[in-house]
Amino acid sequence: IIDEVLIAPASDRTDDLRRIESVLLHLEQLGIVTRLVVNFLPTRLPHLNFDEFGGLSLLTMGTKPRDEVLLFVRRIVDVVVSALLLVALSPLFALIALAIKWSSPGVVLFRQIRCGLHGRPFVFLKFRTMREDAEALKPALAEFNEMDGPVFKMTNDPRIVNRLGHFLR
Repeated sequence: IIDEVLIAPASDRTDDLRRIESVLLHLEQLGIVTRLVVNFLPTRLPHLNFDEFGGLSLLTMGTKPRDEVLLFVRRIVDVVVSALLLVALSPLFALIALAIKWSSPGVVLFRQIRCGLHGRPFVFLKFRTMREDAEALKPALAEFNEMDGPVFKMTNDPRIVNRLGHFLR
């Protein structure tokens, strides 16, 4: 008696899978578990799931954690711990805000759009440590960038406003 069948197509012959569709359907009718080696895909793919959409089988690759309960618990812990820390550290945050306002002109908080879960944008806030026109000065300093890609980093960045800015960074 056969319990399972393993099919491993050659990585350059995936079109052959269409020809064995009737065999796959017959194995399903017999209640035999059929496994397909997906050697035509990269070996390290995050969170693979199989879904169906409009009668089509889909192999879904994503970065979302699979365990919804764990994700919910993590979110609750994040919110509770964040609220407690915000209350505990609010006097320090108030002093930092006053020091930034006193030491340099401009807003206290730097706002930036960042990419969050599922690519959703969110507003990221942090204490301002640079001049307000820091983003406009970046092209002139591009040759001093010490990182590759979209990240900009340089030692002794002249856009940092003062000692407080250096300390906070």
